[in-house]
Amino acid sequence: MAYMVFKVGAQRVSCTVYDGEQPKERSGFDVLGADEQIVAKMKRLIKLYGAFYTLKSVGVLTENGDFKEKTLQKLPVTVGKLSAEDTVKNTCQMYDTNN
Repeated sequence: MAYMVFKVGAQRVSCTVYDGEQPKERSGFDVLGADEQIVAKMKRLIKLYGAFYTLKSVGVLTENGDFKEKTLQKLPVTVGKLSAEDTVKNTCQMYDTNN
């Protein structure tokens, strides 16, 4: 089972797909436009990587205070705000897509 972690920064969103503790895929995009446009791009990445991997969970780490938790709830999986000390393993356990 794989899991995906998004890191939302002030200027860029990065995405990493993990299988165990090892990163398997990395991608990202510049933060341009409204939060809804960012979420739409995140949904596309979830769909893309979901076609190649059985995603168990998706976590989101926000560095940008303007990117509201309400906006994150528009993603098609259980997500929430993570703190910097959350590990990849904790992310997998916290945001199980089977909920």
